[in-house]
Amino acid sequence: MESLTNLGDPRPVQPARDEDWEPVKEAIIQLYWTEKRELREVMKIMEARHNFYATERRYKTRFKTWKLDKNVDSKRMEAIVQIQKRRLEDENKETEFSYRGRPVPQEKIDRWQKRQKSGEISSPQLFTGLLYASEAR
Repeated sequence: MESLTNLGDPRPVQPARDEDWEPVKEAIIQLYWTEKRELREVMKIMEARHNFYATERRYKTRFKTWKLDKNVDSKRMEAIVQIQKRRLEDENKETEFSYRGRPVPQEKIDRWQKRQKSGEISSPQLFTGLLYASEAR
């Protein structure tokens, strides 16, 4: 069975309560969101600098709670594709997208489209955090 302490440290290895995350929340956001570091790197830094231990799964759950997930979900990506097509066809405008303050690269949109079956939605839904504008020329 896995030990709940870390080599003599009396603190639990797996934080289970919200209070365990609050003192380190800003440091985690800085590393993961602002500095765009990989999750595994964030985990190692948090262990070394803050003596904070959590599994990858717990981090990912917390990121969802904090709305820090970096991936654009399928429904939003589908809306992006539909908006992009409509603006290109109707207004002859190239469109740039951002989701939760981060740009959505065209390569990511193209890759998502290639993976999908050819099906269309009637009209795109608008989602919180999804922004778009004409490309700057």
